[in-house]
Amino acid sequence: MSTTSPSFSPAPPPGAGWAAAPPHVPLPPPGTPAFPPAPVPPRTSGLAVVAVVLASLAMVGTVVSALWFGGSGIEGSSEDGYWGPLTGQIAVDDGRVAGVDLAAAVRSHVESDGGQVGRMSCPDTAGVGQNVTTVCHGQVDDAEWAMVVFFEDTGGNFTILPV
Repeated sequence: MSTTSPSFSPAPPPGAGWAAAPPHVPLPPPGTPAFPPAPVPPRTSGLAVVAVVLASLAMVGTVVSALWFGGSGIEGSSEDGYWGPLTGQIAVDDGRVAGVDLAAAVRSHVESDGGQVGRMSCPDTAGVGQNVTTVCHGQVDDAEWAMVVFFEDTGGNFTILPV
């Protein structure tokens, strides 16, 4: 047996069937990424829009509430439509105050503080003394009001708080 092997050549002889070399492709400029960036899905801002709308509604509600309660006589003076706590004294008959007399006293105090009282009604108070409270109802400056009357002692001293 013969141990000779045919000669091996890594390249075929010229013209033996190789295709022509591809044309030269220029290199991209420096700093250009080797691969194009992956496509980014479009951002949906629906949740952000909902958050902005709800926050705006909350702010508007806060401002409206502040204007509503601030302009409805929570604080201020009689020129602002709020009379504040008024104090006075009423005659007590045997530890009792008639509702008609109390209504007249409340009306007088509210009108002396600048309010226009259309009507006022108070219940009879059976036992006047410290920590006794009654509520009168009436129309003041064309609005319905409740006047809380706090009796301070058995002598008929009281404080009116409009609510």
